[in-house]
Amino acid sequence: MNHSRPASYPKRNWTLNVINQKKTTGQPANPIEIGWAIVTESKINRNYTAAEDLFQQLLQAMHLKIDTQGNNSSYIGRSTRPNYIDAFRKACTTMVRYARSPQKAIDYACWFLKTIDAPLKDSTCVQYMVNNLIYVHACSQQEEYLRKGLDFVRIGLGCGLAGESTLVMKRGETSNKVFEQVCRPLLVHFKLRIAPDRKSLETISGHPLSLP
Repeated sequence: MNHSRPASYPKRNWTLNVINQKKTTGQPANPIEIGWAIVTESKINRNYTAAEDLFQQLLQAMHLKIDTQGNNSSYIGRSTRPNYIDAFRKACTTMVRYARSPQKAIDYACWFLKTIDAPLKDSTCVQYMVNNLIYVHACSQQEEYLRKGLDFVRIGLGCGLAGESTLVMKRGETSNKVFEQVCRPLLVHFKLRIAPDRKSLETISGHPLSLP
């Protein structure tokens, strides 16, 4: 996934109000513009309610129809323009990273993982999702969520996210290094570290982790 593509779009102060005003002129915003507004509202303005409104508009702009009948949701239509796909992926991961609560982050991540398929979903986007879930839980002050965050660390380890990688995710850092960094606060809290096999956790004294 290349999060840099949407960044190449001319920047302006995209917000929910700007997107809605553009809609009234008969020129609806495209997915890139809506994606930028989602970043602005959730990350900068800390207005997650506005971001959720924008996310619904993004689904419409992507011409996505979700069939929610039955036990599983599936897409009946999709947009395949590469820059729109990148904007959609970034918006989804943003909704997880800046969620108002760990549970809200889980809700969006589960929706994405269960409902979205290729080409809108790829392995790199899934890795961002796992990293962001860990980040949100690590920021919590509640022990329940911290332990849940540790569960996501173990899921990431099981998926091989700590293994050797040449994938560069941000600031020139490889994906495994990014994963280690996002896990660090939780590992410090629980006095753990990634084991030499890069697939499990152990205590800082080198003993295998044994948690229920």
